[in-house]
Amino acid sequence: MKKKNICSKCGRDITSLDERVMLKKTNKHFNKMAKKYCKEHEAQYRNHKCKPIWCEECNFLEIYQIIIDKENSNEEI
Repeated sequence: MKKKNICSKCGRDITSLDERVMLKKTNKHFNKMAKKYCKEHEAQYRNHKCKPIWCEECNFLEIYQIIIDKENSNEEI
């Protein structure tokens, strides 16, 4: 069994993520995919702003931050 390497900032298992080549900011393909997801989300929800948040230490995707502009919203939340 491989030893786990846990990121001290986000608490994720870096070894496991590296083995699966999961959403890493330094990978151009995954970086593009994350930006594309945000563009598609913003096109579907015009009052939303989407931004991928990457761990500063291990560079893996933590979350997609969605900010909702309630003043310009025609949608129910």
